[in-house]
Amino acid sequence: MKSLFIRCLFPFLIVLFSVTTVLSQESSFGIKTTLEEAYGKIPYDYLTEGSVTGSWSMGANLIPSPRYYSASATYMEGDNVWVYVIGVDTTGGGVPTRTCIRYHLNTNTWSYIASLPQPLRIAAATTAGNNIYVFGGFNAPGSVPAITNAYKYDISTDQWSSLPDMPEGLFFHRAVTYEDSIIYIIGGVSNTQRELNKIVFNFSVSLQNYRQATDLPEAAGDGGATISADNIYYFGGYKTDTETFDRILSGHLNRFESTNISWQNIRTLPGGGRARIGAYNIGNYIVIGGGSQTNQFDVKTDWHQFNPLTNTSMPMPGPNYGRTAYAGGYNGYMHRELREVNVIITGGVNFGPALSAITEVYTDTVEITSIRTVDGISPAGFKLEQNYSNPFNPVTKIRFELPEDSEVTLKVFDVLGNDIKTLVNERMNAGAYETFFTAGD
Repeated sequence: MKSLFIRCLFPFLIVLFSVTTVLSQESSFGIKTTLEEAYGKIPYDYLTEGSVTGSWSMGANLIPSPRYYSASATYMEGDNVWVYVIGVDTTGGGVPTRTCIRYHLNTNTWSYIASLPQPLRIAAATTAGNNIYVFGGFNAPGSVPAITNAYKYDISTDQWSSLPDMPEGLFFHRAVTYEDSIIYIIGGVSNTQRELNKIVFNFSVSLQNYRQATDLPEAAGDGGATISADNIYYFGGYKTDTETFDRILSGHLNRFESTNISWQNIRTLPGGGRARIGAYNIGNYIVIGGGSQTNQFDVKTDWHQFNPLTNTSMPMPGPNYGRTAYAGGYNGYMHRELREVNVIITGGVNFGPALSAITEVYTDTVEITSIRTVDGISPAGFKLEQNYSNPFNPVTKIRFELPEDSEVTLKVFDVLGNDIKTLVNERMNAGAYETFFTAGD
């Protein structure tokens, strides 16, 4: 019998669950990036209240005003969850702002944080460790060039600092974080081409440098993006000035060379083509919804749960107020037994058009898949990798490899040598696997 053992330190420390959101911006090629471009200079309605529907509930309104197309990222410390809304257009006319705010899910309150070094709108943001990283976007109204600037916000000190500039100014791009170490900046519109592109940049959090990763199969922008396990998923997005994609892309990440991504078109996007869409990874499935089918700000109201393990989807309840071009969104684990997850939608554009200040929270419970196969790996020997994250709170992932069919026992011990839990005790085929351990189980 082959026995694989792992030791974990108790008590558990903080784990950070990264998220992805990003937003759009002005263009000179047909896709409307502001309400004023789409509908002219009119007095836009402000939507600020509503009622509870199904498993969605109302949160506190955004401060100081409704907003859309800001960058957004989330942070989790223990059981506390915050959504950060970075820069914004509050006018409908594409006027960026330096204002940054955050929503505390646990107390249902909004508060200000340090302002950006310069005004921004339609930037891309993501969380890695104790920091929020922001890339590109616009710093002025109108069809101006997208900036190459990048910034880091230190959550613990409430301070911004500059990062090396991106190789290319971008908008309509997305940013996602892989294992708190690599940030992928995906697609969008570049200053050089001034059209949708398929560029993917790899930014190293530790080295603070950019490398070009494997391109998207086709140029795309303003789709939904998230990471699940070792795969980037990209949903919909703009195909041309007037067309949207109706497909889901999966990009398998190479753990040994982070610039190598194996992209494939895995299925049709539920509900049809759309851009300005949200995509939120909440454990065993990814929530996708909202968005627009055209280059205007029409609003799609259908929402779906996509299961990346089975490549299937099913409808789910949507928020009470259908919206596109959100100001922010969130996903993450909250509890230990039945894992409570939340999707938080803030701001955006509603029917009318109306510029929204509404916050809605979707709550669900999921069970983490106990064990699953990792594709594309042919093990050369028996191997047990360090659990990730470590320290963690409350979930950590454990990977192991078997070069041949084996009887496998995988146990968790504390620092005193006490047997805490048996995660695997069965005969398994040769291959690479990953499983999860949750503190308190």
